[in-house]
Amino acid sequence: MTRIFDALKKARGGGAPTEVMPPAAPAHSSSIHAVMNRGAAAVSAARHSFDRADLIPIGPVAPMDETVAREMSTLRVILESSLTERLPRSVMLTSSQAGEGTTTVTLQFAQTLVAEAAHRVLILDANPRLRSPFYEAAIDAMRAGEGRGRAAMDLLSLSDCVRRFGPMNVAAIRDLLETVSAGYDWVLVDSPALLESPDTAPLAAQFDAVVVVVQAGRTKRPVLVRATDLLRRSGANVVGTVLNRRRLEIPDFIYRRI
Repeated sequence: MTRIFDALKKARGGGAPTEVMPPAAPAHSSSIHAVMNRGAAAVSAARHSFDRADLIPIGPVAPMDETVAREMSTLRVILESSLTERLPRSVMLTSSQAGEGTTTVTLQFAQTLVAEAAHRVLILDANPRLRSPFYEAAIDAMRAGEGRGRAAMDLLSLSDCVRRFGPMNVAAIRDLLETVSAGYDWVLVDSPALLESPDTAPLAAQFDAVVVVVQAGRTKRPVLVRATDLLRRSGANVVGTVLNRRRLEIPDFIYRRI
């Protein structure tokens, strides 16, 4: 179960969300260290060689029960009201450590944007080594014909770009997104974990907002504080957190009345 945590309120000073503790998840996040931070040559190659044909249409594969769907709708409304109307809106989703469910939350949010608002969404899988299995499943779902209406989700895989262009720095990735983002309402960046990739925080500063995914029952508060501090020092706009895999000891309908 996913819950929007701390009302995604604007973070202030060095404060951090409270009551956080996340569970374990897939090993889809890996560091982009060593494939970024390389120099202007990569920027130039990306700017002049990248083609929109590298975008991959994907289908909906992230399951959502009624509670998760409601929380994703809340996330949409809060972000739409807190960000400018300039399109595309760009949001990075990240976590303090690997396995907190960032990819799942990214897909759930993208599916909500498509289903509820008929928005076009571009997802950047910022893992430079290989695509997450979740995205492989999403590609297969689209090939199997699971819906591409007038609104759609497309995938830009950083690992595909690295294989094609070679190592890329933060500026090169930003240029790639600027090249292909025309026509989209949202750009969502599914990034490697902050404490496992030194380049995630600098990359986060390139986007309109950052949402930190926290796995309930697993992440310790000092770990989360350290991760959010890295984001703030990089100049990233941290708007809040999503508490993922929350388990309730009481029925949800009672919890919502407390």
